[in-house]
Amino acid sequence: MLFHRVALLSLALTALLTPNVSAFQAVAFQHSLKLPLHSSIASQRKMRAATSSSLRSTIEEVETSSPEYGAGQITVLSGLEPVRKRPGMYIGSTGPDGLHHLVWEVVDNCVDEALAGHATLITTTINPDGSVTIVDDGRGIPTDIHPKTGVSALETVLTVLHAGGKFENESGGSGYKVSGGLHGVGISVVNALSSYVEVTVDRNKQEYFMRFERGVPTGPLEMSKKAAKVVQEENVTQEEPITEGNKKPVQEEDEDDEEENVMSKRDKLELVKNLQSKRKTGTSVTFLPDTKVFKGEDGKPSITFDPSRLSGRMNEIAYLNAGLVLTITDNRE
Repeated sequence: MLFHRVALLSLALTALLTPNVSAFQAVAFQHSLKLPLHSSIASQRKMRAATSSSLRSTIEEVETSSPEYGAGQITVLSGLEPVRKRPGMYIGSTGPDGLHHLVWEVVDNCVDEALAGHATLITTTINPDGSVTIVDDGRGIPTDIHPKTGVSALETVLTVLHAGGKFENESGGSGYKVSGGLHGVGISVVNALSSYVEVTVDRNKQEYFMRFERGVPTGPLEMSKKAAKVVQEENVTQEEPITEGNKKPVQEEDEDDEEENVMSKRDKLELVKNLQSKRKTGTSVTFLPDTKVFKGEDGKPSITFDPSRLSGRMNEIAYLNAGLVLTITDNRE
């Protein structure tokens, strides 16, 4: 409405400041109609008077109705509010691309642990409710109190933008010498855009648990009684253990299968089991993307993950990081 009034104000000023043009137009108009000149000029004067009156009333109305632009009109968003207000600014979109970006934010943190020499296994599971669980066998997110925020380091990295171990601190050091997720926006964005996030940390021979809902902690950091597992039992196998007596040799590949992985399925499962048995520390993150934020290709609310899309990227990560094992399991029906 304000812009409409300003437009009218501009037109009115133009009419008042160009009387000669208006008079010329009036003369030309009366000549075409063969009207008396004095009649056209009188009509033009009346029009300018009406315009001037309308201009004065418009200025008075704008002055009284327009709010003063001052400090009170400046909105300050705190915590994770900016992420929920403008999610596209942080993850690119609220469609399938942005949805899958949440997975990579968490996985990249796990890969950084591998690059630092502290992780060898990363498992990703799509749960029946549409949530995703990502587990690594790294050092685990620190749980001690952060000196600046006054809360645990775990809560800090989950609730504060740009908080993490990849930035140099005041002493010039950081938690990682090399980082693959340096250009990401952090796990705090995953927290902000999820209906809930549950984090379990195995560290210092203790196990910690914390839950968040839409970026807000539901309670303090607590000692967890349930054990965090790198691979859920149903995801490993229910087959009999592989021993030297029943272990089958890897069959030689045909020429047409040269590009296939030489490891059999049983060998892969055995490898995962072996890594799991050695795990003493690590982090487990489960998150359910918020349907109020994410939409599918049809524009309707959707949080449907594509396993093939995830596995394709994980194959690339595994190829670039020798010795790192990544698994993906889809438990949806």
